[in-house]
Amino acid sequence: MQEIVQTAAEMADREGLAGVTLSAVAERLQIRTPSLYNHVQGMDGLHNLLAINGLKALLAAVRRAKDGKTGQDGLLAAAEAYTAFAREHPGLYAAAMAAPNAEDPDYLQVSRELSEVLVEAVRECGIRGEEELHITRGLRSLLHGFAALEASGAFGMEIQVRDSLRYSVKRYILP
Repeated sequence: MQEIVQTAAEMADREGLAGVTLSAVAERLQIRTPSLYNHVQGMDGLHNLLAINGLKALLAAVRRAKDGKTGQDGLLAAAEAYTAFAREHPGLYAAAMAAPNAEDPDYLQVSRELSEVLVEAVRECGIRGEEELHITRGLRSLLHGFAALEASGAFGMEIQVRDSLRYSVKRYILP
């Protein structure tokens, strides 16, 4: 099963999520399409596995970047890792953000863990209580927006995207 998900993830990153079909994955694996049904529950099942895989990889990247850093340094490291993941794995990131079964317990667990890491980064900047949840939601929106706009080529100005990201995160979150 891991080989199927890995192959689909590589295809998604190279060709876009729309290019990941059961027949394309089967062709890449040099097997017959019906054989995939022994491992995945159709396209929705494959996309759900990609979503979980994508969230796990995003979570791991954010955790690695934040490891040992706190406060502003931890927050900026997490933000940069988040957008770098989206840039380096566009198909997998798209799958993670468009889970066909957002009620899947595995998807919900990993999504919660990602939120907890971001909440922790916000909390370490001195933001507490209900405000930390509002700020974390805003942070995720800001990061997703940056990722989407960068992927579409909308940042064609002279200023580096990384500099704008850091500025925006600081301005939005830090007093």
